[in-house]
Amino acid sequence: MNTDAWGVDIAYQDAAGVVKHVSHGDLVVLRAAIGLPPTSGSWFEERGRSCDEGESSPLPTSGELTLEDGTLLELQTRLPEDLPIGYHGSN
Repeated sequence: MNTDAWGVDIAYQDAAGVVKHVSHGDLVVLRAAIGLPPTSGSWFEERGRSCDEGESSPLPTSGELTLEDGTLLELQTRLPEDLPIGYHGSN
């Protein structure tokens, strides 16, 4: 699916496999809530990321990830399979 500069998917596939497009109004509201689109910073800041439990996604660069509970995690080439469920951020 296509993702805009804010990291918001402009379309998604529903449970029935049908591609749905996010309305322009919803995109405007989401972008306003996020603020200006990122122009620099870490890969995580530029490209929001989600993954399924137990998934080990490749990363384009190494770095640090601050877990939701405040734990600092060093990342190399992949997200770890045992990454806890939650909202995490980069430094």
